[in-house]
Amino acid sequence: MALLALEDLRVEYRTARGTSGAVDGVTLEVREGEVLGLVGESGCGKTTLGRAIIRVLPRNARIAGGKIVFDGVDLAALPEAEMNRYRWRSIAMVPQAAMDSLDPVYRLGDQFTEVLTVTGALTRTDARRRSLDLCDLVGLDRRRLVALALRPRLLLADEPVTALDVVVQHRILKMLRTLTAELSLSVILVTHDISVVAQTCDRMAVMYAGNIVETVPTPDVFPRPRHPYTMGLQNSFPNLLAPQETLIPIEGVPPDLLHPPPGCRFAPRCPFAIDRCLVERPALRELEPGRWAACHRAEEAGALRIQSQEAERWRVPVP
Repeated sequence: MALLALEDLRVEYRTARGTSGAVDGVTLEVREGEVLGLVGESGCGKTTLGRAIIRVLPRNARIAGGKIVFDGVDLAALPEAEMNRYRWRSIAMVPQAAMDSLDPVYRLGDQFTEVLTVTGALTRTDARRRSLDLCDLVGLDRRRLVALALRPRLLLADEPVTALDVVVQHRILKMLRTLTAELSLSVILVTHDISVVAQTCDRMAVMYAGNIVETVPTPDVFPRPRHPYTMGLQNSFPNLLAPQETLIPIEGVPPDLLHPPPGCRFAPRCPFAIDRCLVERPALRELEPGRWAACHRAEEAGALRIQSQEAERWRVPVP
């Protein structure tokens, strides 16, 4: 059962140069108790998508269309006062650079108590007790406090292990899986590192230039990616199970979303693009149960996967 369902969600930024469609027609769901990995390069819209769900976008951004259905309620249509009933209580967020979210001259325990008393409507005594219980739950010294205080049902974790060494990353991701089970928590884990998804997530959604281009159960995506962008991401990261002599980068950069290309947005960087890709935007379609991809050549994925291992193929001219 889907706890969260995004339906044709669109988010725009107003800039001095015009309007940029950072999220452009995203349809995606997160199931009860599921950890969904949201993967893609920087600038592909992952953070904007997460912030749109909880409606904490910058002032120059707006939800331009679509639905954000959480537990049967369209959050995109709620007045701000009603949205406050869901924000942090039902849906919490660990933002990028979370270490910068706390005031260094304001005691951590006081900050934590304020969240629980003001937003969670607890007494100061109950808030303190809840804080200590949470520290025990995540294996922290009781002097350290944590974003699960209000017992949310959905956690948006935006690059939570970026810049940490691999040993610490492993411990945090393992703890995240434990908390998911113990708290009946659903998680959207935003990352650019496909190896983090392999370790932690049940399913993976691949995002490129504001679009979802592939969704797939995690165990299946590594041996059988269907979209060339997913193949390129795999080539760009080390794989301990299938070591490569060299990593193969994806040449070029994502398109300017002020003026996106008319067809497939990955076509200018794709070694397998054909004429149709340049003029017709591919729809995200179900290829088999649980597997979706937005590629005109998805049925040829078996042959394309083999060719994608050739580094020369990725050295395509980039306009």
